[in-house]
Amino acid sequence: MVDVGARVGGLIVGFGGDSHDPFKFTDYCTVVEKDAVLARIDPTSYESALEQAEATLQNSEATLLQLRQRPGRQSESGGEQTHCDP
Repeated sequence: MVDVGARVGGLIVGFGGDSHDPFKFTDYCTVVEKDAVLARIDPTSYESALEQAEATLQNSEATLLQLRQRPGRQSESGGEQTHCDP
């Protein structure tokens, strides 16, 4: 017998089925198979966090692109870039 705990928190929106009785849900002392779904957690908060992280990434990438296009920006070595005319 093994006690199982969650690695994430959230609102449970459903439970997995009992593999030995199709009319029951997974519950305390239910025998489960490997990879069985024990519970379904509402993904809303995780989806919101993902959308926010993606927006932050897009904003950061746009800022980086703007900074790279500025004339007279500093090179990665720390010195100012110069453009020589032939």
